[in-house]
Amino acid sequence: MRLLISVILLLFTEEINAQKLVIEDENLLNFLSSKNYSVTSITSNNNSKYPFLHIDNDYLRNNGQVLLKNSKGLFILIDGSGRVYKNFTKDSNKIEFRRIDSTQFYGYNSATIFFSYNDTLFSFGGNGFWRRNGQLRYYDELSQEWNIEKIDKEIPTTDLIYFQDQKEKSISYLKWPFIDEATGTKFNNYIIIKLDLAKKQNKELGFLNKGISSLFLENPNYFFVNIPDLNGTFISFNRQNQYLINYNANEVYSLTNKNINDFLHGNSNGMKILNAFAIKDTVYFTKSNDSTYKLYSFPISMKDFVKEPYPLYEPFEDESKKTYLYIGGLFMLLIGGSVFFVKKRKQKTTSTSIEPTTTVFKKEDNGIDFNPLELELITKMIEQSARGNHFSVEDINTSLGLNRKTLEIQKKIRTETINRINHKFKIKYNLSIDLIERIRSEEDRRYYKYMISGENSKVIKN
Repeated sequence: MRLLISVILLLFTEEINAQKLVIEDENLLNFLSSKNYSVTSITSNNNSKYPFLHIDNDYLRNNGQVLLKNSKGLFILIDGSGRVYKNFTKDSNKIEFRRIDSTQFYGYNSATIFFSYNDTLFSFGGNGFWRRNGQLRYYDELSQEWNIEKIDKEIPTTDLIYFQDQKEKSISYLKWPFIDEATGTKFNNYIIIKLDLAKKQNKELGFLNKGISSLFLENPNYFFVNIPDLNGTFISFNRQNQYLINYNANEVYSLTNKNINDFLHGNSNGMKILNAFAIKDTVYFTKSNDSTYKLYSFPISMKDFVKEPYPLYEPFEDESKKTYLYIGGLFMLLIGGSVFFVKKRKQKTTSTSIEPTTTVFKKEDNGIDFNPLELELITKMIEQSARGNHFSVEDINTSLGLNRKTLEIQKKIRTETINRINHKFKIKYNLSIDLIERIRSEEDRRYYKYMISGENSKVIKN
């Protein structure tokens, strides 16, 4: 009995999923179904006034319908749902579409970005269930369901503007200001972001130029079309502001071709551009006031534009560069700290080596008798002077054990020692002359030689 019920349910489900919808032959659909060229993104404002398919679901009846064309066929996807319809046959003047998905839930992906990548249908971002999301979802033909694709960082977005780059395997898109209904957090900036479809990594490139961002607020009925051969998106805000934006080069170009301007804005009947796409150097579209979906087109190239002097966005600092600078700064700080520590340690060692001499003379001779180190220096200098020789700086350094010290420390200790000896000599013997005399070197006037006179030698010896 259970087996019989299962079979009946299976047949019932298959009948639902295989429902057929027949459309009168229209210029747009006929063109797309007959072309072998893939059109992986077709941009449009809501075209619910003249839908391609008449949906039996009351909730989905007024939702936008998006066309996609890849090597596997022509598809119609229903915005705000997971419904997928595929073109199977074209019989005389009729085109047949069949529903190929088995999804039951909807309401999570309104205003999503539909696109095709590697012949797989994708749905990116969208609004629903009190939140704007940045999920990347793909249609699995085997399970006939939509599954989520993991990405490194979720950044909320909608289909307000985007560009699919087949060569770079990426989607460039715009994060708009919005308020998170769950937390009340406000996001106030327009940020250009690039999603690497191969690595599944999001990268925030920078803040959108303020002049461009203001046009989005002032012109809510703008339209845009992705032109892969021009490496960017053509966006028309109004008759005075029409641009080609290149995300990879971070450049903006203004439209200068008057014929294209007149073609798009040469009437005042409230007509909107729908179902816009580009094949090589030609832009195709339909008009919102035409229920037959008659196809219009115009050629376009870089000759129709002039480059603006400002960038598309103000780049953020490269995180890797910031990391390297942080590491470099930390490394320099460590080196500086190490040098400071070593220098302090040397100074401490030097002061320690000098202190015993000073302490000895204070304790034993009450400050006026020469300590052993001073007596040794005086004795050597008297002997050299008696031979008619002078004592050099190097001789004093050797006598005081300063050869391994820095020049600064050598000079300091040498000067203090000689001054201390001369001071003690004057007090001890009640004289006004120095015991150790300084004489400038005749070979180099920058240096001194030292000696003790015969008279002072006799005073010391006595």
